[in-house]
Order: sequence, then C-alpha cells, then structure tokens
Amino acid sequence: MTIATMWHWVWAIAALMATAMIVRRVFRIATRAAIRVRNTGRPLSMRERVLLRYQDYAFHPLFFAWCKTRQDAMFDELPGLLEPVKKLHTFLDLGCGFGVAGSFLLELYPDSEIYAVDPNPDRVAGAKLAFGNRGHVFEGAAPDFEKSPFPPHFDAVFSIDMMHYLDDGALGLTLSRIHARLEEGSFLVIRAPMRPAGFGSLIWKLTRIHQRAWGLFAQYRTVEQLRAHIERAGFAVIRSEMSGNNPELHWFVSTAVRLEQKVERFVAEPVSSVGHNGKEHHH
Repeated sequence: MTIATMWHWVWAIAALMATAMIVRRVFRIATRAAIRVRNTGRPLSMRERVLLRYQDYAFHPLFFAWCKTRQDAMFDELPGLLEPVKKLHTFLDLGCGFGVAGSFLLELYPDSEIYAVDPNPDRVAGAKLAFGNRGHVFEGAAPDFEKSPFPPHFDAVFSIDMMHYLDDGALGLTLSRIHARLEEGSFLVIRAPMRPAGFGSLIWKLTRIHQRAWGLFAQYRTVEQLRAHIERAGFAVIRSEMSGNNPELHWFVSTAVRLEQKVERFVAEPVSSVGHNGKEHHH
C-alpha cells in the first residue's frame, strides 16, 4: 500500500466518523425538540411530569424515560396496585436504574422521599438529577445495599425488574434485609420477569441471546417459585398478577409479617429455577 493510498483510507475513515458524529448530534437535537414537554397551561399528565424531570439533562436518560413511560404498562398499573398504600413518606427503590419508576412514585406521592440503589454509576447519576432534593441515590448492588446510610424503616420497598439478576442465595438474603427495614404491615412491591411456558416470546428469546452474548447472569423463576421466596422471608402476598397481560412479567404486592407468624401458602418443597445457562437447578 502506497502512502497516497493509505492517506486516502485515513481521510475516508475520518469523513465517515465525522458524518456519524454529525448525524448523531442532529438526531439528538431533533429528538429533544420533538419529545420536549411544553407548558401550555393545561395540567400535565403523570407521564409528562416524569419526563419533565429529565428533559434538561443528558440525552440517554431522557430518551430512555420517554420510551419507558410510553411503552411500559407499569405506569397504568401502579396507581391501582398501590391503592392499599395510604401512607408513603419514605420508600426504597432497589435497582432504580435511571429513576423512571422512582420519579413516577414521587409524583404519585407528593410528600414522599426516596432512597434508591443501583450498581451502575451512570444510572445513579441520572437518578440523582431526576429525583432532585427529594432523593438519596447510592451506588450498590443487592444484597449489599445495606451498606448505604438508610433510615431505620421504610414505609415501602420497591424492586422493579431486577430480582432475576440474583441467584437463590442472594435473593433470600436481599429479601430478609428488606424485611428488617419494614415494620409489620409495610409494603414490598416487586415486578419480575418470569420463566415462560414453552419456548417463550420473541422478546424473551432476544433477551436470552443478549444475556448469553454478554455473559450476564440471570435466574428466571416461575410465579410459584418467587412467591415461595417472598413468603419464606416473612411476607404475605396480598396481590399477584400479570403486568400488561404478559405472562412473562408479574407483580407481587406483599406486606411484612412477624417472622414467627405462619405465612399462608408457604412452599417448602424443593423447586427448580432457570440459571443463566438455561439449565434447571434444584434447591
């Protein structure tokens, strides 16, 4: 390869990189303008109020929040699921991500204060900005979240779409530590991906391919298996249902009971669960 040919390829690659950067910048500017929440004097919807918390900050959390608030059935379901929760002053969001669910809860309970934990520093930074002075966000992973400076008790603990990242030992320890932070009758709200019947949906297959490609651990359980873990940790499940009519996504609303109390429908038999390699493990 001659020097002239080499420089030709250098300039071509540089031009492609510059074009990609320009396209990326134009896309972000155009998208920000298109999804921006505008105050026209009308009352804002809950989704718009959540998005408003992100629109002046980094693009990635903003775009994620915009997609999430429009596609996830959680935002339609949470108000009904939380109808029994009359008092919510201080709550924990375990695995908060960019804080979209936590922001929704802050809007739903205007007098509340959130404590949140996530292992990803970028998501922690995004959640801090979204929560503002009503939030306390810490970097950490379950079950080690207890290292964070928390108040003695929470009115409720939320864990949205993260329990499948824990093996059975870590799940049991996490649930027991959550129980220690909740007084009797306080709430634990979990949504978790479920092990599908048969081959699963296209989203399930794509998720599994992504996890295997990146070497990510995930242990999917059935509804009965996760319910058994929750009850074993000292909770009574008062509501259990699909999210968005999707059998691969399930809600569990539970209340803390004294550990010496007998929890209804406690499952003591060994159950199988699916680890990241797709094989069954018996416990």
